[in-house]
Amino acid sequence: MKVKGLFFAAMTAALFFVSGCERESRIQLYDETVQTEEESYRDGEETAGHMPETGTNDRIYVYVCGAVKVPGVVEVSTGARVYEAVEKAGGMTDEAADYAVNQAAVLEDGQQITVPTREEAGKPNPEGNPGTAEKGEEKVNINQAAAEELMSLPGIGEAKAAGIIEYRETAGGFQSIEEIQEVSGIGEAVYQRIKDRIVI
Repeated sequence: MKVKGLFFAAMTAALFFVSGCERESRIQLYDETVQTEEESYRDGEETAGHMPETGTNDRIYVYVCGAVKVPGVVEVSTGARVYEAVEKAGGMTDEAADYAVNQAAVLEDGQQITVPTREEAGKPNPEGNPGTAEKGEEKVNINQAAAEELMSLPGIGEAKAAGIIEYRETAGGFQSIEEIQEVSGIGEAVYQRIKDRIVI
C-alpha cells in the first residue's frame, strides 16, 4: 500500500509539473505573439507618419498652337514660363513673331498659348506693341477696299487680302466686322489687331 501510494504521488507530481510547463509555455508564446502584433502596429504607425504625401499636383497641362513646330498639349511643371511650353512644342517656326508673345509669363493649367506669325502680328511699333494702329489712321471698309488698302492692315498680306475679297464677293459682303474671321487664315489673333481699323 505504501509503495502504491508513493507511486501515485510521484505520477501526480510529474503530471502537474508537465502540465505547468506546458501552460507556462503556452502563456509565453501567447505573450510573444501579442508583443509582436503590438510592435508591428506601432511600427506601422511610425512608418505611416513618415510616408510622403501622395496626389500632390506639381504638373500642369497647356495647349500650344500657332507658329510652333509641334502644336499640341504639353506637360510642364507648376510655375513654368511660356517659353518652356513653347520649347516642349518643338520651338517656334521661322515665321513666328516671337515679339508678340510674352515668353516670361507664368503658365496656368489649361491655358492656351497661340504664337502668331509675323504676318499675323504685324511689325512691332516703337512702343513695342505689335500691330497697334497709330492715331489718325483711316479705317478700312472691308466691303469696298481694294487689295492694296486691305494690305495696309496689320497682319494682312497679299494672300489674306485676296481671301477677304473672295469671301465678300461670294457671301455678298460682310454683315459685321467680326465676320472677317470666317476668311481662311484670319483668326482671333489677327482680328484683335485689325478690329479697331476696319468698318463695313
